[in-house]
Amino acid sequence: MTDHATPVRRLVTGSTPSDGVHLLGESQVQYVEPAELTVMELLAAAEDISADSPELDRVDAGSAVTYHVNSRRSNVVRFLDLPATAHVLEIGAGCGAVTRYLGETCAVVDAVEPMHRRAQVARQRCRDLPNVEVFAGEVADVPAEPVYDVALVNGVLEYVGNGTADHAPYEAFLRDVAARLRPGGVLVLAIENALGVKYVVGSPEDHTDREYDSLEGYPRPNHARVFSRAELTGMLERSGLGVAQVLGAFPDYKRTAVLLGESLDGVDPSLAHRIPPFPSPDRRGFRHRVADEHAVWRTLVRSGLTWQFPNSFVVLAHTPGPQPALWPDGRHAVFARNVRRREFSVRTVLEDGPDGPVFRRERHALAGTEVDGVRCVAQTSPYQPGDELLDVLAAADESRIAALLGQWADVVRDADWSQGAPLDLLPHNMIVAPDGRLVLIDDEYRARDWSREDVLARGALTLGLKLPGVTAAHRWAQRTVEDLVLHLGAMVGLGDGWLAEAVRREATLRRTVRPAGPAGTGFGGTVGPSDEEAALWAGLRTALADGPLDLQAIRRVERLERHVAELEAQRAGVTDGQGSADGVPADRDRLAAELAEIRGSRAYRAVEAYRSVVERVRAARRTR
Repeated sequence: MTDHATPVRRLVTGSTPSDGVHLLGESQVQYVEPAELTVMELLAAAEDISADSPELDRVDAGSAVTYHVNSRRSNVVRFLDLPATAHVLEIGAGCGAVTRYLGETCAVVDAVEPMHRRAQVARQRCRDLPNVEVFAGEVADVPAEPVYDVALVNGVLEYVGNGTADHAPYEAFLRDVAARLRPGGVLVLAIENALGVKYVVGSPEDHTDREYDSLEGYPRPNHARVFSRAELTGMLERSGLGVAQVLGAFPDYKRTAVLLGESLDGVDPSLAHRIPPFPSPDRRGFRHRVADEHAVWRTLVRSGLTWQFPNSFVVLAHTPGPQPALWPDGRHAVFARNVRRREFSVRTVLEDGPDGPVFRRERHALAGTEVDGVRCVAQTSPYQPGDELLDVLAAADESRIAALLGQWADVVRDADWSQGAPLDLLPHNMIVAPDGRLVLIDDEYRARDWSREDVLARGALTLGLKLPGVTAAHRWAQRTVEDLVLHLGAMVGLGDGWLAEAVRREATLRRTVRPAGPAGTGFGGTVGPSDEEAALWAGLRTALADGPLDLQAIRRVERLERHVAELEAQRAGVTDGQGSADGVPADRDRLAAELAEIRGSRAYRAVEAYRSVVERVRAARRTR
C-alpha cells in the first residue's frame, strides 16, 4: 500500500481544511481573477472532471475560463513518462488542470497554491482523487524534507522575483524546491523563453503585453520576467541541480502541442521546423507581427539556432543520484492534437526503433471505434527521410507541379482500399524520398463509402487551402483560392462540378472527427457546427491577394466584439446608477481601440468575407 503521509500532510493532521484546502500560511498574493469564480461554478456542476474531459473541452466561456479547464493544459506533463509510483510536489497548482492529470497518473500528489481561491478551485477539480491534497501556501511552507520523486514548477518561476533582473531570488527559490526532492529527484520546470520565436516576430510578451519586452531585457518595471536558455540553465546549476534535458515546447508550455528534444538533430534537423504548429496564438488578441513566425523559425533551425529560440522551455533538472527517465534516451519528440474526439485522439512519439527512428502512435482507449463510417487506424511507421511534398510544390513551376500531382494521383489509385479509404493519403502528408518516390507519413483515418475520386478531390481541396499560406500571392495566376483548387483538381483528372461535393464531404468529416462544439456556438467556437461547410466556402472565396483565411483571427475578433458589447452594457448600467464604474470605461476604450486596429487591417477583409458566406448559407437554409 502506498504511504500517503508526506511531511506536509502530517503537518496539518487534525486541522480542519477550508473547502477541502489545508492552510499552510498567509500568502502575499491575494489577487483573484473573475474567471476563477466561473471555473469553480463550472467544475462544481460538471459530471466529468477528468484531465481529458470532453465536457470541459466543450466549454466556451471566454479564453480566460477555457484556459483553466482545457485538456491541453496538462500536456506539459502528459508528454513525459511520470512513474506511477511517484510522490509529486506541485508548486503553483493554479485551478488544478495539471494537478488533475498528476493525480490520475501518480501515487501521491501534494499541490501547493499561494492563492486560497485558486487552491479551492484545484481541490474541486480533484474532488474524487484521494491521493491528491491541496494546500494554500508557498514552497517555504512545505517541510524541507527530501521526500518527493518529482517537483513541478509550471509557470511559476517568472513571478518569484517580482520582475527583478537579479538572479538571487530565483536561485533561492530553486534551492528551496531542490531541498524537498529525494536523491535523483527531478524538477520539471516549464517557462516561456525570453527569446521565443513568437516574441522575435513581434508577439507581445505574455506577462507584460508589450512587444519585444523580453528581447530588450525588460526596460520598464514589471511584475514578471522570463529568461533565455543560458540564464535558465545557469540558475539551475548554481542552485545545485543538474540539467538532464532542455525540451522545446510549442506553441508554448501552457497548451502544449509539441515537445522537441535536442536529439532530434541526430534524426533530421528539419523535423524541428516541420513538426510544430504555427502561428502561435496571441493570448490577448490579434496583433500585427513583423514577420511570418514559421518562416523565421525555419531559418533559425537551418542556421543551427533551434535550441535557443523555442517559444517555451520544459527543463528536466535533478538532484545528485540516479533519476527516473521522464524523457527516455532515444526519444526525440512527442506531439498530439487535442482538438479531436476521444475516438480519434492520437499521441505520436518519435523515438528510436530496432531498425531506426519510428513514429509510434498511441491511441486513446476509445480510438478505433467507428463514428459515422470513419475510424482511427493510427499505427507505428518508420521515419522517412526526404522533403515534404507541400514544400516541394510551393517552390515548383507549373510543369513540375503537374508531374508531382500526377505521381500522387497514381499513388491514390494504386492504394490498398481493403481496410477502407485512406483519408490521409493527401499531398501535405507525403514525403518526396531521395529516390523520387512519394511516401505517406501520416496514415490515421479510414472510412467507408469514399471512392478514389473522393480522396483525390479531398487532396486537391486541402492542398489548395494550404498552398496560399506557404507561397506569395503573386506566385499564382488564379484570382481566388477556389480558382486554385479547381486548377489543381484538373491536374489530377477531376472533371467539372466536383468541388461542392468535396466541400460537403470535408465538412462532414471535420464534424465527425472534432468534438461537438459548445451549445450555442460552433465552428471553432464561433458559429454553429453545421456551418463547417460555410467556413470552407469562405476560405475558398478568399482572394489570393488577401492571403489565407485566418480562422484564429476571426475568433479573436468575435470574442473582442462580444467583450466590448458587454462592457458597453456595463457602462450603460453605471450611467443608470446600477453598478460600479471601476475600470469599465478604460477597458472598453482599450478593447475598442484594438478592434479599430484590427478592422483596419488586411486580415479583417477575410473576416468580413467569412461572415458574408456564413450569412448566405444560413439564409439559404431558412428558405428551404
